[in-house]
Amino acid sequence: MYFSNCFQSAYVTRDLDKTLALFHSQYGIEKFIHFDPDMEVMTPNGTGNLSCRAALGWVDSHYMVEVIQPLGGSADIYSAFLPADDSPRFHHLAMRTDDWDMLHKNLSARGWNIAVEAHMAEGLKFMYIDARKQLGHYLEYVWATPQMWQAIGGGS
Repeated sequence: MYFSNCFQSAYVTRDLDKTLALFHSQYGIEKFIHFDPDMEVMTPNGTGNLSCRAALGWVDSHYMVEVIQPLGGSADIYSAFLPADDSPRFHHLAMRTDDWDMLHKNLSARGWNIAVEAHMAEGLKFMYIDARKQLGHYLEYVWATPQMWQAIGGGS
């Protein structure tokens, strides 16, 4: 279950536009869906605000590349990964889940701590598990309504 339904690799960068141009010219990702979330997140230190620029690019119809440029607030989960230059750095793998409550129970039973969690009114929930010690990166779990999944370019 922990890697089931893996659909995304995500990168962080200091320069979103430059990184998107790289993914287009070097790796053939033609189109990105852009958004600039400014959202409330829950962290082990309490609730805070996270602001970033982000883009989603689909490879065929089944795999997504996400690029995130942190801007401020509780964005240290992203900014801590940034290199000194504008190049992208791998940040997380994302898995889709259909049962948010069961996922929470399974993660709690394993003793995995949630680094960041957000519930967006648009029909999307996500959380990051800190797997840096074991894997060198985060694991993200995403739940979305069918309408939201389609809005971000996903198939069925």
